[in-house]
Amino acid sequence: MNRKILKIGRGQSCDIIIQHESVSTLHAWLIASGNQLLLVDCGSTNGTRVHTQGLKKITQTNVTRIDRLSLGAYETSVSELLNQI
Repeated sequence: MNRKILKIGRGQSCDIIIQHESVSTLHAWLIASGNQLLLVDCGSTNGTRVHTQGLKKITQTNVTRIDRLSLGAYETSVSELLNQI
């Protein structure tokens, strides 16, 4: 199985760096495995939300490229994140 783990956050060691005050240093992982994408919150201070899931804070959930996300107060989409790598 081919699996890629992308680190998302403010920290310089992240694969996807987001310079926003409400994003944690290591905020979340986006795990790509085959055609599936899994979003995992890494215990962030301000939470991770997927708009299609009623904006409740998640610990982990499957997402699609078109899903809109909130990482703290920073809003983006899965496809926008993937375009940064």
